[in-house]
This record gives sequence, C-alpha cells and structure tokens, in this order.
Amino acid sequence: MAALRHGKTWIGWDSHTPVATITADPDEDPYWPDHFRREPAVYVHRLVVARGCKGAGLGAAMLNWAGRAARSDHGARWIRVSAWTTNAGLHAYYQRQGFAPCGFHADDGYPSAARFQKPTAFLPPPRPDLFRVSWLPGPRG
Repeated sequence: MAALRHGKTWIGWDSHTPVATITADPDEDPYWPDHFRREPAVYVHRLVVARGCKGAGLGAAMLNWAGRAARSDHGARWIRVSAWTTNAGLHAYYQRQGFAPCGFHADDGYPSAARFQKPTAFLPPPRPDLFRVSWLPGPRG
C-alpha cells in the first residue's frame, strides 16, 4: 500500500476492471550488488497481468513504459527485475523481453534471487492501442 501512496505502483484498467499492476521504484534495491547500483535504474516489482489478458503484450508494454518513464524522470539507464529463483518460465519471459541474466542473490531465504536487467536506451515506442496513462486526482497532483 505504501508504494501506491508514494506513486510507485500503477494499475492498468480495462474500463472499470483492473487488469494489471506494476511497481516501478527508482530507489536502489539492496538485493542488487553495489557494482550494479552505481548506475541509475528502475527496479520493477510485482508485475501482474490478469489471466484473461495473457498474450496481449500488456506485461511487456508496462515494463517498457516503466523504463521510459524512469529514464525521463530519473535518468535511469536500466530496468531491473528480480524473479522467483526456481521459476524458469518467468526467467524465459524476461529474456524474451530483452532482459539479460545478472546472476543470483546469495540465498539467505530471499525467494526472488534471480536478477535480470535491460537498458532503457533502446526501448520500443509506446503502444497507445494497448493502454494510455491517465492521472487520478490525489496526492500526486
């Protein structure tokens, strides 16, 4: 809930139905090693797309939107994600989206130890046919 209040979590809607969510945080992620954290990045957490939207490209579009926004707003050079350590299907998904594997976090009980990143410099253009950004009144203004 705090990420939503701080403008880091976004919800994708189809009319009045939520169909996706993404948390994009420009603050450093302590699970990434120092040598990675020297360059500005956006750390994506909790990307979720409704099953009924599977295959429509909504997840990829949201990842790329988060990268473009972070590059514009924070100078982020990378989009970074951590994935469930044993979820090979999710690892393959991120690699199909252009993410490169960046090793694993030391196993100290953190279940999402597989790390991936991709540069924000070469992201595809937005997909206005898929979604558009609109602001709701609230603390963000």
